[in-house]
Amino acid sequence: MSNNKYHDILQKIKYWLIELKENEYSDYFYDFLPINIIIDNFSNYLTFETINNRFGVNFYLYDEQIRYLNDIISSFSSLIPPFGFENYYRVELVDEKDMLDYEKIFYKKCQKMRINKTDNIISYTYEIGIDPEPINYYQLTIIENVLSHFVKALRKKISEICNNLKDSRRISIVFNKNKIENIIYDGFFFEDIPDPRKKRYNKEIYEEFKEQKTTDEICYVISRFLPISNDGIKPLLVFFIFEKSKKTITKYINDNVIHHADIFMGILYDLISDEGLPKEMKFDNRIFYYASYTTLSRLNVSLVLDTQEDYATEKFEDTISEISLMAQQDNLKMDELFNLIIEGVTLTTAKLTEGIEYAEQKDHFLDEYLPEDNLNKDNNLLDDELFSDDEYEDDTNEDTNQEDEDDILDDDQTQ
Repeated sequence: MSNNKYHDILQKIKYWLIELKENEYSDYFYDFLPINIIIDNFSNYLTFETINNRFGVNFYLYDEQIRYLNDIISSFSSLIPPFGFENYYRVELVDEKDMLDYEKIFYKKCQKMRINKTDNIISYTYEIGIDPEPINYYQLTIIENVLSHFVKALRKKISEICNNLKDSRRISIVFNKNKIENIIYDGFFFEDIPDPRKKRYNKEIYEEFKEQKTTDEICYVISRFLPISNDGIKPLLVFFIFEKSKKTITKYINDNVIHHADIFMGILYDLISDEGLPKEMKFDNRIFYYASYTTLSRLNVSLVLDTQEDYATEKFEDTISEISLMAQQDNLKMDELFNLIIEGVTLTTAKLTEGIEYAEQKDHFLDEYLPEDNLNKDNNLLDDELFSDDEYEDDTNEDTNQEDEDDILDDDQTQ
């Protein structure tokens, strides 16, 4: 694809964004009001959001993206979904003074585009566990089509739409052959979005633990991406908090998201071996929940997926941010940063459970951070054996009452 085609589609999107920005009706669409543009029976959600003077529109076009939108608007916590779990597209208008350095470099060097004083068009793909990057040409064509339909609907129906906004939490504009067929004002429930398929049960885990009785324990499985990346991949911290025993176990995954399900099953095997089968496990990570659901259900463990409950609390997020800021200021090496974050977040997470005491715990662990030569070199959280190529696999030919025998989680798209 030539740069000319990419530039042309960006200019079309820029045209629609400027019209939305400069018209008085744009103020009606803030507060994260989801607008569903239904084209050829496909739902395409968009929301307005201005961040640091950057006027932008967010797009949720596929099942996983729409589930992420549902998690946001149905949550009572601004921290959920947590950092690193973003899943959407965003296009925005940025003045030159507000552009970041790497955005200017991308404009000038990579795209050979001139930077204007105002309204430069920027695009981002946000995907779980991966650093943001420019939207590709194909997705931009879909975004331009959705945006143009929305603007055309506003031109024709602006009075009706704005008059009904106060009584609605979602707008659905239905198009049939590029003509408005209906406008629906309703709540923000996404009942038409199918859940991912649950993975077939792990035969090795089931066979080893099928005779084991569940304990009286409730285990919370909390996962948070670190605000750093290694070749574009964000490391993931996974915490198991046991409600009854007040015990916290910390694990660390540094791999592409597509491998998280299999890696988690290996971690789960070790967890059950050491701690037994809890009677209930509560997840805030969809990938882990659907990967382990069938296996744990067969082992009589009750599973709950709750992406809206903030088990980790604001203190947890603040700790990661504070460590990352300090790391940038001190120019820490990657290994040092991992050790620091894991140590600090482990202590912070432990405070979430009552009754846990650390003999050497300080009032503020950052004040006691030691140079590299004093770090704990035997940190088992960085054990390479946890991430070997011989990870536990779903290896079974038995029926599991699943609609599809494919072991891979469903990421079919709705487009």
